[in-house]
Amino acid sequence: MILKTIEKNANMRVLRSKLSNSKTKLTKMKNKKKEFYTNLYTSKSPNVMDTSSSVLNVGSEDLPDICLSEIRSALKSMRNGKCLGENHITAEMLKLSGGRMEELIQIY
Repeated sequence: MILKTIEKNANMRVLRSKLSNSKTKLTKMKNKKKEFYTNLYTSKSPNVMDTSSSVLNVGSEDLPDICLSEIRSALKSMRNGKCLGENHITAEMLKLSGGRMEELIQIY
């Protein structure tokens, strides 16, 4: 921008006004960005759900117990090579447990 002004032999006031306009625009953009993120991170959601309340399982007493054949069927249908669950147990681990799993299930 400066070289173009010098090459065209333009007035320094023109250059100064162009430079100040670009600085002003940049400052305005920075201020807008700052205002946006300030509002974003300080805003409060009006519909905040209370997650501390306990969950009630109404009617869960009416469910039949899970039988061993259902568990065997579920284990057979599980695919190998999938991601770990929250408990960090893979499907392969469950499948390889075999009879031990059935013993544990009968205990609980």
